Amino acid sequence: DLSVIDEMPPGRAPIRTRVVPLEKCEAMYAYIREKQAAGEQAYLLYPLIEDSEKQEAETVESAHEELSAGPLKGVPMAMLHGRMTMSEKDEVMAAFHAGVVRVLIATTVVEVGVHVPQATIMAIHQAERFGLSQLHQLRGRVGRGGREGYCFLLSGDGGSPEAMERLEVLVREADGFRI
Repeated sequence: DLSVIDEMPPGRAPIRTRVVPLEKCEAMYAYIREKQAAGEQAYLLYPLIEDSEKQEAETVESAHEELSAGPLKGVPMAMLHGRMTMSEKDEVMAAFHAGVVRVLIATTVVEVGVHVPQATIMAIHQAERFGLSQLHQLRGRVGRGGREGYCFLLSGDGGSPEAMERLEVLVREADGFRI
């Protein structure tokens, strides 16, 4: 048997997807701060957990440290990544689902099986490092509670033409089959 799901589930609002230049990050964080104060929540995704000598990439740990001392200071946030124990992950997700945690700084561990209706923002740092289907799947974590969702794609390489072309596909398309 073959099932094809070719429409959004009932009650799902459209997700606005935008490429955000790095120089607009502060404005994006101000927007996230404003939305979380209004009861909405955000995912901030990063490609790595911690700094690596082999790869230069933004990390969950450094982002958590920088954001909690900078643009999102005072906003209840937590980290979530694959090196945490299952009980640690469950505890963080329970706090996020309950609204105690307003901003979740994570790796792609949230790609599948996460349903938090009040989450409306997905900001993916260094989005060019991820495949289009993975970005589409991550984008689907927001806009589940009837409110409009936003997916911000930040390109960490300064926006090479090839990276920008791939990211623009997600801006134009919401249909996973077409992507």
